[in-house]
Amino acid sequence: CPTREQRAWTGDSVVHQMVDLVSNPDWSMPIWHPQLATHSRPDGMLAMAAASDFSADDRMYIPDWALHWIHSLFNLYRYTGDTELVAEYLPVAERVLRWFESFLGPDDLLQDVTGWPLTDWASVYMNGCSSTTNAIWARGLDEFAEMSDWVGNAANASWARRRHAGICAAFEVFWDERRGVYIDHIVDGEPKPEAAQHPGAAAIVAGLVPQDRLSRVVAGITDRSKLIRHSFVMDRLTVDGDGQGFMFLMNGYPAEPPWDALNEMVEAEPFYQYVVHDALAKAGRSDLISGLCRNWKVFIDAGETTWPECWVGGTRCHGWSSTPTRDLIVHVLGISPAEPGYAAVRVAPALGDLEWARATVPTPHGFITVEAHADGTLRIDSPVPVVRG
Repeated sequence: CPTREQRAWTGDSVVHQMVDLVSNPDWSMPIWHPQLATHSRPDGMLAMAAASDFSADDRMYIPDWALHWIHSLFNLYRYTGDTELVAEYLPVAERVLRWFESFLGPDDLLQDVTGWPLTDWASVYMNGCSSTTNAIWARGLDEFAEMSDWVGNAANASWARRRHAGICAAFEVFWDERRGVYIDHIVDGEPKPEAAQHPGAAAIVAGLVPQDRLSRVVAGITDRSKLIRHSFVMDRLTVDGDGQGFMFLMNGYPAEPPWDALNEMVEAEPFYQYVVHDALAKAGRSDLISGLCRNWKVFIDAGETTWPECWVGGTRCHGWSSTPTRDLIVHVLGISPAEPGYAAVRVAPALGDLEWARATVPTPHGFITVEAHADGTLRIDSPVPVVRG
């Protein structure tokens, strides 16, 4: 991108990284960027962009971006299996996670987290007690615990799991039983009606959703009849110079949303769709993902030759929108590390309505090729042991 995407954004890059890990035999950039992004403020929060004109600005930061960075470290653990590399950066991850502790209320939930409350550009309400930030923090704690166990740090793993258990118990306040959705936020003790895709998806990937509720949450976040695309910021940034979006960026969203909050759900923009797709896979519904990747057809129909930033608006070439490349391989063909460093590979195709799919994927041990057909035919060429399902 010739404009602001030349900056090394700490959160955006998790999608760039995941695409490279499944499509590029040269892993130097997806390994290097998480290291580059360890540019910490004195309090432990990461800069929102590294190696850029923003890197020295400690006044602006995006707390959720640091939690996506933890996921990028988790990807290094799973894909490279490099113990020394992961162990070197786990202290940075710990400082990020502990940064959030000062915002914990007596209910074990994060309250009024400072910084820029950005998930993606979708109109997700995050002021007050944000369900999405709490859930992504919980995902970070869960992943940190697994990595800490892996490097032999049982004490840190135990701390992270205690924090995760606290959030898991407290997270019920966001559940709207009547509608079958997780709401966006609670303000001054009052649950608000807004319920975007983000909190439900984040709650699933964080392991906060009871097993007997998963199907309802999946149904809620994939009901196309209720999903709307809305961005207070990007929908208002037009080519003819309308800059109203910056007003919302600086001053926050209106107290009352302009959509029917009780019956409509704001859909995630392309960036956060990686969390939505991961949530469906974790809930055992990878079969839905091939269909959801067709949402990107809106760009093809518009004649785009690169993936734009948002469903409407934003830059014309934006790496954070490229998650289908990863998801068609990882979730639809179901190719992922079964053990750290691809000591074994898991293959679990979920083609949805596709007749067939085929991919060749790089690993530290050579290439894995998988071809799957709707009739159940499966061909695998792998230099490492294969785990099915």
